[in-house]
Amino acid sequence: MKTVYFNNQKIEYNSIKELNVKFGDGVTLGNCVKLGNGVKLDVDDCIIEKIINIQNGYKYQSCAFISDKGEKYIELGCFTRKIEDWENDFWNNPSEFPNDGRKKSVDRWNTYLTLKYWLELNK
Repeated sequence: MKTVYFNNQKIEYNSIKELNVKFGDGVTLGNCVKLGNGVKLDVDDCIIEKIINIQNGYKYQSCAFISDKGEKYIELGCFTRKIEDWENDFWNNPSEFPNDGRKKSVDRWNTYLTLKYWLELNK
């Protein structure tokens, strides 16, 4: 059994899916977290065992983490994916970070490589 507090109410649950939480456009959650069109939160009780954050590696927040199930993820801005998904489509945001050699795109690539290396070291 897990516990979460919402508007000072204690809610107990076994799986996050039981909460059935829905958000509308423009919802702000805490400091600097915003949700809008097309956002889907579908996490099945992922517990982070190890995490590393890189601040100012590129324009957005970035981190890598390993779940309690041994799954490895890299987060670049609002995209959180497994390494194989990044490898299949790293340049997934061509309007903001095109594969054109500009500093902002190179910074994103180098941040990814740093996080990937950290995950490889933490097998």
